[in-house]
Amino acid sequence: SVPRCGCAAVLIDDAVLVIGGRNDSGYSLETSELIRIENIEVSTTFEPGPSMQAARYGHAAIFDKESTVTFIWFLQ
Repeated sequence: SVPRCGCAAVLIDDAVLVIGGRNDSGYSLETSELIRIENIEVSTTFEPGPSMQAARYGHAAIFDKESTVTFIWFLQ
């Protein structure tokens, strides 16, 4: 798990996909993490998600009916 700010997050089934953002040093991230929430008080697991082609922060994301994550506005 990587501390990040300025990231986007989308709910996918029983998990949250956290995408991009900036790390503690202010560098933009091209990584993502999948946070599986079985029971928030008992069990939350973090696992690496897919990497993006470019690092980004300050963006929004939408998970659509075709199971595609689309980015809206981003800064590199």
